[in-house]
Amino acid sequence: MISDYHKNKGDAYLTIKNDSTIDDAIVQVPIFNYKYYTVFDKNNKKLDLVGSVNNCVTFKVPPRYNGTLTIGFREPISWRISEIISAIGFIVVLFIGIKLLVAKRRKNIR
Repeated sequence: MISDYHKNKGDAYLTIKNDSTIDDAIVQVPIFNYKYYTVFDKNNKKLDLVGSVNNCVTFKVPPRYNGTLTIGFREPISWRISEIISAIGFIVVLFIGIKLLVAKRRKNIR
C-alpha cells in the first residue's frame, strides 16, 4: 500500500508498506523506466527493477517492508569521468586562447 508519493528535485519518493509476510509486492509508478533509474531505500539498498509492458518503473518490495523509497536517475561513473575530461579540455582551450591573445598583443606593441 502506497500512503504518500511526491517528487522533489528530480527524485520521486514513495512511502510504502508491504503487509505480506511471504510475498514481494510488485509496484509500478508512472515514470518512464529509462536506463540508470534506480530504486533504493533510506539505507541506499537498491531494490530490484522488473520489466513492464508499458516501460514504467516497476520494482519488487520485500515482505514486511515499511518505509520510504526513492526513485531517481543516477549517472554512471563513466558520465562523471566524461564531464571531468570535458572540463579539463575547456580549460586547456581557454588557456591556449588567452596565451595566443597575449602573444598577439605583445607582438602588436613592438
